[in-house]
Amino acid sequence: DPWAGFIYSAAEIPEPVPEEDNPRAVFANNYLRKGQVLTVVSCPGVGKSVLTNQSAISWAAGEADIIGLKPVAGRPLRTLVLQFEDDLEEMSEFFVDYEKGFTRPVSHGGLGWSREKFADARSRVDYLNVRKLRIEKKNPLTDEALVSAIADIQHHRHYQPCAGSGGDAAFPAGSSESRERELHQNDLNRISEY
Repeated sequence: DPWAGFIYSAAEIPEPVPEEDNPRAVFANNYLRKGQVLTVVSCPGVGKSVLTNQSAISWAAGEADIIGLKPVAGRPLRTLVLQFEDDLEEMSEFFVDYEKGFTRPVSHGGLGWSREKFADARSRVDYLNVRKLRIEKKNPLTDEALVSAIADIQHHRHYQPCAGSGGDAAFPAGSSESRERELHQNDLNRISEY
C-alpha cells in the first residue's frame, strides 16, 4: 500500500503525551512544539520588535508574555532573536525601557520584577544581528547561508528552535517588508529541524 504511513484510522491515533512530559512541548496548552514555527509579521512601527523582545525576556524567566504564551511547566527558555533592523545602540536604549517596565511596581503599571530577576532573564536572551552579518560578509549572505549560519549557532548554543519561541528557541524579529528581511517558511522549517 503506497499510502501506508500517511493515512491513519482514528483508532490508530495515540493518546497525547502530557505536555510536562513531552520534550517537544514548548508552550503550555500545546501552542508550539519543537519543529513548529511562529513568525511575527506586521506593518513597520507597530511593535513587532518590542513584542518579540519583551516576550523573550518573559519566557527567559519561565513566565507568560503579554499575549499569554507561557513556557511548559514554567521552564525558563534560552532564546535566540534574529535581529534584522536594530543595532546595539538602539537595543541598549530599548533595554533601559524594558527594565523600567519589568521592574516598575504592579501598582504603577509594571510587572514588579526585581532588578536581579530582570538581569537573570536578560542573560538568557541572545541576539544575532543579521543586518551586520550580511554587511560584513565579503559575499552577500544569501538566505541559504543565513539558514545554515542559524542552524550552526543553534547546534553550538543548544537552542531548542522553533523560530517563534521555545524550550530554547529562535525566532525572527523585525519588519518583513523588504526582501532582505524575509525568511521563507520552508527556510524557517529547516531552521526548526535542528
